[in-house]
Amino acid sequence: MRRAQRVERRRVRVVGGRTGQHQVTTSAQHASTHPCNHPPPMTDVFSPAERSRVMSRIRGRDTKPELQIRSMLHRLGYRFRLHRRDLPGSPDIVLPKHRTVIFVHGCFWHRHPGCRYSTTPATRARFWRLKFERNVERDGESTRSLRRAGWRVITIWECEVRKLARHPERIGRRLHRALGVAD
Repeated sequence: MRRAQRVERRRVRVVGGRTGQHQVTTSAQHASTHPCNHPPPMTDVFSPAERSRVMSRIRGRDTKPELQIRSMLHRLGYRFRLHRRDLPGSPDIVLPKHRTVIFVHGCFWHRHPGCRYSTTPATRARFWRLKFERNVERDGESTRSLRRAGWRVITIWECEVRKLARHPERIGRRLHRALGVAD
């Protein structure tokens, strides 16, 4: 009897997050109200204001792919600046001596064409479509502005960096070629 009570206690779910309106249901109660026997919907543990605050703190700097590229550049002997805000698009890496900027783009957020990581969420399709379109549009504007100002622009995709562990020489050759340095 005690074991059954513990199991049932573990199955109790709190619905409503931190909004103050808690409704406690057990798995059995939920299953009886749902005709297709799906698990209950996942609720956010934060209120909308708290979720907004948490999400606003997520930044696109010092990501793992970016750190890998920076490390490789440093090993190859290049010296660079990071996230220069005075340049359009605030490039991830700036090599002033070579008048070159490098963007390390995530395939998901910047919509890498044909990439398997460039998926689109199934929920709120219109929101995501507009968001992704604006990201791509902004990337193009930044690239055009930088090229007009005389900068070389290199875009390295997250999926390319993932292959870095297997073939680091490829990105090294690509960077040397783009910077006009002989191998």
